[in-house]
Amino acid sequence: MSSQPPQPISEAANKTWTVFFGLEAAAAVIGNALVIAAFIASDKLQKRKTYFLLISLAVADFLVGALAIPLYIHVIGGSVTQWWTLHSHMQHTQRAIEIFASWASIIFLVVIALERVYAAVSPFSHDSLKPIGYYIVIGFVWIFAAVIGILSFLRESHVGAADNKVVFYFLMLMISLSMLIIIISYIVVVIFLLRAKFSDQFEQKMAVTLLMLTVIFVVSWLPFKVLNYISYLEPGSMLGCDHDLGCVYQILYATKFLHYFNSVVNPLVYALRVKDFRDGVRRVFCCCCATSPPPPTFPMEREKGFENPVVSMQSLDSAVPSMFL
Repeated sequence: MSSQPPQPISEAANKTWTVFFGLEAAAAVIGNALVIAAFIASDKLQKRKTYFLLISLAVADFLVGALAIPLYIHVIGGSVTQWWTLHSHMQHTQRAIEIFASWASIIFLVVIALERVYAAVSPFSHDSLKPIGYYIVIGFVWIFAAVIGILSFLRESHVGAADNKVVFYFLMLMISLSMLIIIISYIVVVIFLLRAKFSDQFEQKMAVTLLMLTVIFVVSWLPFKVLNYISYLEPGSMLGCDHDLGCVYQILYATKFLHYFNSVVNPLVYALRVKDFRDGVRRVFCCCCATSPPPPTFPMEREKGFENPVVSMQSLDSAVPSMFL
C-alpha cells in the first residue's frame, strides 16, 4: 500500500492565519505607536532614564508590527498558496528583518532587566547615571541586533557567506542566555526589594511591571524556540502530526503568532501598569481630539494663578517558509 504524500495547509486555513497575522500587526503598530507618542508628548516620561529603554523596546516592537509581520504575510501568501509572485530573495530578506527587530526587542528586555538589578543593588549609584550612558547602551543594542540580522542573511543558501550551523547555534545560545539572564535578574530584584526596609514605590511597581513583561516574553518565545531545536536537529519531523502537513503548518503558525504577540502585549502592560504612560496616552488623545480652544480666562484669574494647564500622562526548510530564526 503506497502512502499518500503529505497535504499542505488548505487555502481557507492559510487565509485565516493571514487575517490573524494582519490584525496582530495592526495591534503591534497602533499600541507601540501610542507608547512612543506618549513619550514624546510627556515631559515627565522624558525625565526618567529607565523610560529611555522602554521606548527603545517599543520602537523594536513597532518594527516587528510594521515590517516583520507584513513581510511574513507576503511570504506565506506567495509561497504557500501562491496568491502572488514571490521574489526569490523575499523569504531571506523577511527573515533577516524579523531577526533584526525581534532581537532588538529581546536584547532591550535583557538590558532593562540588568538595569533594574543595578537600581535595586546600588540605588544611589544608579540615580547618578548620566543619560549619555543610556544612549550608548541603546546604540550598542541596535548595532548588535543589526549584526545578528546581517549574519542571518549571510547564512542563507543563496549567499553562503556564513556557516548556517554556526549561526543557528549562536542564535539558540543567545536566546537561552537571554532568558536565563532575565530570570536571574528579576529573582535578584525581588530578593532585594523584599529585604529593603524602605524602597521607592516607583521602583517596586516598575520591578513588578517588568517582571510581567519577562514572564510574557518567556511564555511567548519558548514554544517557538523549542520547535526551532526540534526541526533543526530532526529535519522533516512531523511534530506528532502523523504525516499531516496541514497540521504541521497549524502548529508552526500558532507558535509564530505567539512569539509575534509579545510585541503586541508589551505596550498593553505599559498602559495598564505605568501611570506616567497612561497620562501620556491621555495627553496624546486630548491633543488629537481637541476641536475648540480652551475657554478664556479672565485677567483677575490669571493674576491669582487660576490658569487651566493641559492634563498629562527553520528547519522544515522549504516546506514551511521563513518559519524559523
